[in-house]
Amino acid sequence: MFSQRLHDLRVERGITQKELADRLSLGRSTVAGYEVKGKQPDNARLCLLADFFGVSVDYLLGHTDNRAVIPPLPAEPAAPPDPGGAPNAGGLVRGSPGLRSAVPPGDQILG
Repeated sequence: MFSQRLHDLRVERGITQKELADRLSLGRSTVAGYEVKGKQPDNARLCLLADFFGVSVDYLLGHTDNRAVIPPLPAEPAAPPDPGGAPNAGGLVRGSPGLRSAVPPGDQILG
């Protein structure tokens, strides 16, 4: 499936194997190997190809027919808004009911 998808995307873009290889700093024989001989790229090159064509790695590998790249999730989930309207330091604070039982009085909270 990967070989066919790569070939189809390259043809849609209207470029030759050599042009694709040059743009991605690959050898033409490497691109030909992917398209004709069923060779598989390593993860870094797979991501490079997906980025170049603006498709997801899953699409290139044939796991989905959806070409859309799904944006990455945020590194950390956003803290829920404080119902009292006061700024929250990103979580529970000393004295809140959820923290009282977890941290004995006098212990430090490292953050």
